[in-house]
Amino acid sequence: MIERVKYGGGMTDSGVANRSNSRLGRGVTPEVISTTFGLAWILGHGGLRIIDPRDTRWLMCGDWAWHHLGWLFYQRDAWHLPLGAIQNYPDPWGTTTVYTDSVPGLAMVLKLLPLPNNFQYLGLWIVANFCLSGFWGARLVRLFTKNSLAIVLGSIPFVVTPILLLRTGHAALSAHWLLLWALHIYLRPTGSDAQLRGALRSATIWGPIAAGIHVYLLAMGIPILWAFYWRVCKIERRLSQRAAWLHLLRSLGAALLTMTLLGHFNGTGPTSGGYGKYVADVLTFVDPMGWSRILPALPTKPGEIGLSCTFSGRMKCVSCQSETSVGFGQRRSGESWMFAKQS
Repeated sequence: MIERVKYGGGMTDSGVANRSNSRLGRGVTPEVISTTFGLAWILGHGGLRIIDPRDTRWLMCGDWAWHHLGWLFYQRDAWHLPLGAIQNYPDPWGTTTVYTDSVPGLAMVLKLLPLPNNFQYLGLWIVANFCLSGFWGARLVRLFTKNSLAIVLGSIPFVVTPILLLRTGHAALSAHWLLLWALHIYLRPTGSDAQLRGALRSATIWGPIAAGIHVYLLAMGIPILWAFYWRVCKIERRLSQRAAWLHLLRSLGAALLTMTLLGHFNGTGPTSGGYGKYVADVLTFVDPMGWSRILPALPTKPGEIGLSCTFSGRMKCVSCQSETSVGFGQRRSGESWMFAKQS
């Protein structure tokens, strides 16, 4: 008889899990395959040129130009407080790498290195985000099954979801793997003391890492972390209420310190425009915005955002059908979809 055992946030058949090897070959795990798939997927859309740190021509369009120019001025500027400050861009007011969306935490680390003046890291960052989406997608699915094929297939929708490819126009915001990591923290098992300590360590470092990438992702992940602490405190009774609050405040405090050092509170004033321009209503969950071969696109006004309807891809994944991208059908001759959309 197959024994049902609890594993993280879901259930898995221990009998089936024991018969299924989580490695597909020597040293090859589903996480490796899913990470490699993420690499192949983004290079298939962006081409090899995006991983060339010397090639900056493709960055000179859309928001990429703003992100890259912010890095160039920051790289050449002296160190100031906050550490992400850029005093001469835009001249004479200055700003911080937070407000040029230059992935401020990564920019600060790279500024310490003797890099050439024409170095660009946004392409490598975008590629890393797709790889990490595959990795953390596989880690999430592993919480529910040990079957290697199921883990790989279950991770694919986290890579090929259209909103991730669309979000490459804002390099920092394409770090969707942060949310997958947060979900993994919430769902991972905490039955033993070692498992609990590992989950608490991950929850602590998640906050400052997210703050060093983009505050929007931090705001999305904080409720997930709060739910994790609620789970281990109120449901599983693994932490006292006082300890749970201390762990949560420690993570939030580290995130707040990171935000302060990078310059989140040294940007432009409240008169900046843009509020209310990019909005979403309840139809966002059923509006594929032309990306689906199943659901029709709905009429939208300029600035309205859909693409929250990824459930059709999940349904096809369950039936072991591969999701087909329609992005290649929208490219220009001789250009990848990424560059066609940014122009």
